[in-house]
Amino acid sequence: MTTQATPPADADLDTIRAFITRARRIESHSLAADKQSLLRWSSQQIHVQVDDNGQGIARWDLPPEEALESLAARMRPLLLKTERLYYAKVLDAIDHRVATDPELADAAVGLRAEWAKLDRDSPDLLAYRSQTGEVGGELGAAVNDKKLAYAWIYGDLVHADDVTTRAAGHNLDYRYQGAAGLITIAAVACIATLNLVRAAQARGLLGLEPELFTARVSPRTTAEVKLARLVMAPVGTPAEDMTALLDNHGDQPQYSAPDSSPSSGESRSG
Repeated sequence: MTTQATPPADADLDTIRAFITRARRIESHSLAADKQSLLRWSSQQIHVQVDDNGQGIARWDLPPEEALESLAARMRPLLLKTERLYYAKVLDAIDHRVATDPELADAAVGLRAEWAKLDRDSPDLLAYRSQTGEVGGELGAAVNDKKLAYAWIYGDLVHADDVTTRAAGHNLDYRYQGAAGLITIAAVACIATLNLVRAAQARGLLGLEPELFTARVSPRTTAEVKLARLVMAPVGTPAEDMTALLDNHGDQPQYSAPDSSPSSGESRSG
């Protein structure tokens, strides 16, 4: 009798599967669901107003802080080089699968360039540099918006790192402004990459399970379990006694202990 070895799992497809789930969670986020606002935030549009006295004010429209923190948490695995879903690893896996399709291969090259702008180690800025200082005093060192963004991510959001040197005197508002740009730009790039994967699947280049693209990726906000059997007993009843009641109660749908004192419950779904 001979046995046939199971072929090794396709590492590229495993990476793409994991990316699909993560990217769909990002796509379903409340900030990403409003596509027009997401694009507006990612473009970092500046509104300048000048009054009759020649005084000018520049304003940025930024997303709510708690919502951006949530989106940043979903985005983080795509931005860290040590993570399995770091964007470059995902694009490498996609490249291997779309190499025979010139249109999709070119799209992947373009997406890699967009993602690379977000790299923490890249000296490139996203939209602007900023200097700050006291009125009438000297300005501090120029810092680009990407450094401000990562100062917020690692100083204000995740690790509570010291941001004094990294942000060159820029306060929380400036750091948050930089982060709003970087995170929303990353979300746009992520959704575009997910759409590339969808196109590759539609063209027969991936052969992935269809449910990857349709299965629920967010938990229900109401917990509900269908009960096959239910027992109630006084508080302090050993768990094994509760289990025995469940196991030995035949087909009856419910058992309730006669003692009406405060009780503990244990259920079994089925």
